[in-house]
Amino acid sequence: MSGCLLPPGAAPHVCDIRRRTVQVPDPAVGTDWSVQVPGSEAWDVRALFAQLQTSAVVANRGARLEYTDGTIRVLTLQPSNSQAAGLLIRYGLVPGGPLGSNAFGASVQWGGHEPFLLAPGYVLQVNTINLDVGDQWSQVALDVIFELNRGQGAARRYAQWREQQAAGLPDERLRSYPAGG
Repeated sequence: MSGCLLPPGAAPHVCDIRRRTVQVPDPAVGTDWSVQVPGSEAWDVRALFAQLQTSAVVANRGARLEYTDGTIRVLTLQPSNSQAAGLLIRYGLVPGGPLGSNAFGASVQWGGHEPFLLAPGYVLQVNTINLDVGDQWSQVALDVIFELNRGQGAARRYAQWREQQAAGLPDERLRSYPAGG
């Protein structure tokens, strides 16, 4: 469900910060998935889930999660364990969470780190080492807080909201309003 997140005291009509689940279409068998941040948004990725079913072809796969600015790789995360043939493994990511945290019931974590803040045009993708033509990524979902690009005022409000988050303002103190409200 989309909603508008506001810092305490902010009026709903100035809201440019929203939260939603982004579902990435399942890629063709034997290919990796990717998603690009639309040109009108900036994303703060709060969680991610994806699963990989490997074929029976014997080889260990390495599921690397990466993001780029559209051209240059900025970050790569890879689990310490590889995935063997013939397995269904669920991968998860909770930025800022401990290594043992679960994103949507995942069985393997890409790791804990600071939240991803992805600018317009950035690409979040998986790059699987030894990907076989019969391997299938599926059910890719991201929980994102996004800021609509509505000019300098929106950018300023988003920066203030990020500062409040960095200062430790708990999410439960944010008020939620329906999308467009």
